[in-house]
Amino acid sequence: MQGTVNIPNQFIQMIPYVLTMVVLAGLIRRATPPKALGTSYVKE
Repeated sequence: MQGTVNIPNQFIQMIPYVLTMVVLAGLIRRATPPKALGTSYVKE
């Protein structure tokens, strides 16, 4: 890829980090918070 297209080496090295951030952002969007979030605990 570096031989055919004039892309700076820094952009090629950034690809794994950018892909990791995209995957983590997708996982965070699907995460569901606990049902009891925001309610206080009452000891019985």
